[in-house]
Amino acid sequence: MAEFLYYNPNPSQRYRKDGSPIKSDHNGDCTVRCITKALDIDWEEAYKKLCDEGLKQHRMPDDMDVVKAVLEANGFEKGVINQDFIKRNHHRPTVEIMVNGISKVEGVKDKKKFVFQTTHHITTVDDGVIFDTWDTSEECVWAFWYK
Repeated sequence: MAEFLYYNPNPSQRYRKDGSPIKSDHNGDCTVRCITKALDIDWEEAYKKLCDEGLKQHRMPDDMDVVKAVLEANGFEKGVINQDFIKRNHHRPTVEIMVNGISKVEGVKDKKKFVFQTTHHITTVDDGVIFDTWDTSEECVWAFWYK
């Protein structure tokens, strides 16, 4: 099973008196959160990178063409999802299946950072751990990048 750690670098995140985060405080910044972890940068820098690229492309900062350009400009490569898996199982692999199976894929198995595009979401996996505001392990993967 893939490990999940709550991760929200948004500087406006609110906390309870006991120090625990209020989880659904910010909706819609998954792209920025993902880029922060993937590139090891802070929330503001990730937001600026996405906005700058979005402006260049005349697209919104969370458009997948913008995200792809930011990732690839920072050394990430686009992976290929095994079509035989989809045919055999009649569904796309989940984040957990990808995390657990990536160690067997030649050329990718030595990589540590992954970005997975799922249905209406994007998440980062670093050294086998899902970093997000919720556990995305059961989400189907539509595309992925690695570094």
